[in-house]
Amino acid sequence: MSFRSLIRPAAAALRQTAASPAAGTLRTYATAAAATSAPTALTPAQAAFLERNKLSFSSPDTLLQALTHKTYTHGKTAYSERLEFLGEKALDMFVSKHVMDKHSDLSADAFRAAVAAYTSPMVLTQVGRSLGVHEAMRWNTNIGKGAENGIVAKITKALIGAIYHDKGAAAAQKFIRSKLIEPTPVNVEALANVIDPKRTLVALLARRQLEAPVTKVLPAVGRHVNAQVTVVGLYLGTRKLGQGAGPTVEVAEIRAARDALAKCFATDLAKPVQPGEVSKLASEEDLTFVEA
Repeated sequence: MSFRSLIRPAAAALRQTAASPAAGTLRTYATAAAATSAPTALTPAQAAFLERNKLSFSSPDTLLQALTHKTYTHGKTAYSERLEFLGEKALDMFVSKHVMDKHSDLSADAFRAAVAAYTSPMVLTQVGRSLGVHEAMRWNTNIGKGAENGIVAKITKALIGAIYHDKGAAAAQKFIRSKLIEPTPVNVEALANVIDPKRTLVALLARRQLEAPVTKVLPAVGRHVNAQVTVVGLYLGTRKLGQGAGPTVEVAEIRAARDALAKCFATDLAKPVQPGEVSKLASEEDLTFVEA
């Protein structure tokens, strides 16, 4: 499979989402009254956010929409969901290009794992916090402090989408490279060399004194709907570590384990799993996380 065929869907989505009926007009979920109101002044924290990160936008409303979660004023203010979708597509495409350029000999599974390692919610939260997103974003704090990290990750993607929409692809690519790719320590070679992802995952969880995950079969969505595939998620309690799809549960589990390694344990792989850590485990083919 060529790199062009891998990124074509993302590129098409970017073109479709970035296009607007009126040039330079950013469509929002705002009410008509909000859409025609004067630009809103930035708070000192938001102005400092722009200055600290050397960002600029054609209108402060673009930044404010990117920084606004839909829980803020219960969706009555233009919020970030569309920009988040655009940012996610841009992120996937430019990170995929980076990985392909640097590691052109990766298998398809290792390629997906490397991209997932750079674009995981955990990494996006870390990047967002390093930028100060949590200090500038607008959201309903009454939904609970535990939701903050997830919202920071979403707002970070929306910020990328705002840059892509307002400044173009080159500016978004530069931002992704300098703020996300270069500071993120992903050992792509270690990810590519994982032979037994399920056994490796169990060993790394044990290092953190955690139990093995549980497999849950998930509804098929998107490209999987009309295909003969099984989609599974690997869970620790209510936390989903990874997700994978395949013709059988066994194959889907392997891909979900590789996804979990990329998203949650990429840095742990710097210290290789030793034979003693997996000696008591079943073989990769026999090991399963499906509850009896």
